[in-house]
Amino acid sequence: MTHAVVGDVSGHGPDEAALGVCLRVAWRSFVLAGARGQQLLALLEQILVAERSGPEIFATLTCLTRLPAEDHMNLQRAGHPGVLIRSPDGDVRLEEVPGGPVLGLLPGRMSWPVTAVPVHRRGAVMMFTDGLIEGRIGTGFERLGEDGLLELARRHRHEAADPFVDTLINSAQTLAASGGGLADDVAVLHLEWNGAT
Repeated sequence: MTHAVVGDVSGHGPDEAALGVCLRVAWRSFVLAGARGQQLLALLEQILVAERSGPEIFATLTCLTRLPAEDHMNLQRAGHPGVLIRSPDGDVRLEEVPGGPVLGLLPGRMSWPVTAVPVHRRGAVMMFTDGLIEGRIGTGFERLGEDGLLELARRHRHEAADPFVDTLINSAQTLAASGGGLADDVAVLHLEWNGAT
């Protein structure tokens, strides 16, 4: 079974970085203990509330689960961008499933739906943080956004995983250079399936 998560803690600094590590370790522990879906995110929110330095601190994330050889994956979003899904034929689409709010907004009172998303048995998915898409492009206030990222991804759709990811990050950095560069942390996770796992 495949489990993956990409997330972001609000703010910048050592406290927020430490909280991010804490949440990553907690997520892994909860997954290994069998937590899934709503229970998993509710537990992560409890850890966030217990460990954060103030009530204004929150976290966003996208979680993915896929059983071996299944033709779909389960996605959950908590205030986080969608994911890019790549098909073996070169098609790329942005999948933004219904989501819930950021973790920590109203502790204990929110839910995060789980959505089954079709994927090809030899396809791929790219998860990313909003730092990749929020850089200002040009001289105004326009940002790359998810649509801009999708356009870049389609332009480079036939590239293998490593150059595909590198090209998207480098392109986002180049486009944001005149607007001060990418102002937030960037994390990207590219997963591929070989048809049997």
